[in-house]
Amino acid sequence: LTDRRPSSASQGNVLEAVNVTLNIMQHHFLDRDLYRTGNSIVVVSPGCGVFEVDKELAGITYQRMLDNGIGSDMLSLGLPPLHIAPFFLYNVSAERSICLL
Repeated sequence: LTDRRPSSASQGNVLEAVNVTLNIMQHHFLDRDLYRTGNSIVVVSPGCGVFEVDKELAGITYQRMLDNGIGSDMLSLGLPPLHIAPFFLYNVSAERSICLL
């Protein structure tokens, strides 16, 4: 327990942060003050757009964003990747698969 280091950007909790924001934005039908219309989430990451995520959480986040009509943009501060970003590496208990979202 004495060897502690900060995690890299790819091991961060990007989907958890998006879901916390979705908790606030999902009640768009209550208190219609027009501050919550046309919502979009901007995610700023210090990495290059590669994230290790849970497959079930990625599916839940995707469905919540579709149901509420919320878009998202990602700003990666690292070097420009040679792939489409964001790139999610799914953590599956039996196997490890790679998928683009």
